[in-house]
Amino acid sequence: MKKIAVIGVNWLGDVVMTLPALEILCSCFDVDVITRPNLAEVYRLSGLPVNIKPFDNKGDLEKILSGIKRLRKTSYEACVIFPDSLRAGVTGKFLKSKKNIAFNVQGRGLFDKKLLNKPADFKKIHESELYKMLAAEACENMSYIRLPERERAFSPEFEEFTIKKYSLERKQYAVLAPGAAFGAAKRWPAEYFAELAGKILENTSCLPVITAGKSEIEIARSVVSCYEDKVLNLAGKTNLKELACILKNAAVLVANDSGTMHLASLFSVPTIVPVGPTDMTRTSALNRNFKAIIADNCELIPCRKPVCPKNTNACMKSISPAEVYEVFLSFLAKNK
Repeated sequence: MKKIAVIGVNWLGDVVMTLPALEILCSCFDVDVITRPNLAEVYRLSGLPVNIKPFDNKGDLEKILSGIKRLRKTSYEACVIFPDSLRAGVTGKFLKSKKNIAFNVQGRGLFDKKLLNKPADFKKIHESELYKMLAAEACENMSYIRLPERERAFSPEFEEFTIKKYSLERKQYAVLAPGAAFGAAKRWPAEYFAELAGKILENTSCLPVITAGKSEIEIARSVVSCYEDKVLNLAGKTNLKELACILKNAAVLVANDSGTMHLASLFSVPTIVPVGPTDMTRTSALNRNFKAIIADNCELIPCRKPVCPKNTNACMKSISPAEVYEVFLSFLAKNK
């Protein structure tokens, strides 16, 4: 089977959105994925038969050149470049590849005339479909091989160990994830998450489990401050694999538009997301058990800004905890 390189995207959620395209590529090629080291675990969790080549193109120059030298030891039939950045395009040019397959953006056409143009209406197309266009170009005139069913999961031993480690065995629990790396505009207010946690504690037997990255510990703390030992605060405590395992076993996830939202889609976890500035047409979770509660009280929606242009966050504040809780109960009932 011919070998190709894939330059992966730079955010957890974006990686998940590339997986359908990556599955197409794996049906035709032996695939090396060139990815930031911190995202390698996402590809392992996907269960796809890819070879992971960690490479950080944002380190110092000596490390970048050393990494490129290592990557150039392999010759490729093609290099599929998923990110739109010029940096990713330049990285692709350094590889030993017969051709690059990428979109003609960020001035790349100046040094590669054979790149693809994005559709004129690309802003109305889900990102995963755009990645699949690149995969289809790479696989042109090739027969797809049906991949065997894969387990997007963990060994039973790891799963049992993780659930016991965080004292979640024999408990029904819901994960509340109040963080969002892209910016404050996408965050449903922490006090709303707190109010939702209160409703869950008062009216269900479900344990609220709070998760967040190390940079979002204070946000999580403001959610749990009212409830002392009644909720489980795992903010900053889990690694990516542990978080995925906890999500897989959750009854429901309530999250912002975030990497956690997309990670949960690997396991079809019932997921509720309050949405304000995000364009769900382009970046909705690839999850059949997904409900976006979309604000409609601002003429700028979806502004796609990391910080509210009006400095009010009014769109996210307009989505009430009661509205989210109603959807939460419907998901919980289906999960019994």
